[in-house]
Amino acid sequence: MINEQPITKEIAILKNKMIHVGLSKGLSHPETVSFSEKLDKLIIQVQHTDMKN
Repeated sequence: MINEQPITKEIAILKNKMIHVGLSKGLSHPETVSFSEKLDKLIIQVQHTDMKN
């Protein structure tokens, strides 16, 4: 993981934040949902990039 791409690092950070907020505020809390939506967009970006390569 030393040579991770910035987007991969961002995904890991958002995932950890989402888990923390989800556990403390609940899975349906707007903040948890917001992190989840941001993660979805980043993951889709990575998948599209992988498909092009």
